[in-house]
Formats: sequence, structure tokens, C-alpha cells
Amino acid sequence: MDEEFARKTQFKHRIAHGMITAAFISTCLAEHIPGQESCIYLDQTLKFVKPVYLNDVLTVKCTITDFIPKKKFTIVVYDTTVTNQDNVVVTSGQAQCMATK
Repeated sequence: MDEEFARKTQFKHRIAHGMITAAFISTCLAEHIPGQESCIYLDQTLKFVKPVYLNDVLTVKCTITDFIPKKKFTIVVYDTTVTNQDNVVVTSGQAQCMATK
């Protein structure tokens, strides 16, 4: 939060908390994946690859990589990526959601 302190760190500027990118991934899965009546977030792995700086413009991409059918629902597996305005990956990982009908 303190720019003067941040200048002394390896990042040289203030950065956002990495979990903000996880919140954006959750939003993408919950609100923007069409065709599901219910999507229950089960699991998420995250790798914070690069820092997110204030005023960065972020893009979230969730790509379906697998379907795991169960008796009453399907688990959908996604590769998740967050990039900044320079198309640099800042966060990557994998998510699993339970898609119910």
C-alpha cells in the first residue's frame, strides 16, 4: 500500500494481492460459463507467475480440458490463465466445478 516501501522491494512498485486474480477466475466460472443451471466450485490450483501492478488490465481465460461424468452430475475441469495488458501470464492453474442439471 505504501509506494515508498514498495520502491525498496523486488517489485519496485505497489502490487495487488495475488488472490485478486483467483477472485476473477471464480467470477468467470460462476457468471460467464454459459449453459449450466448450477456450477459449484470444487477446487482451484494457482501459480502466481508474475506480479500484478496497480492499473494493470487483466484478462481471465478458462478453457475446458476434461469432463468427468458422475451419476448425478459432471465434474468439469478447466485450465485457468490470467494475463495482463501485455499478454504476460500473471496467474495460471486448474479449476474443477460440479455442473448439475
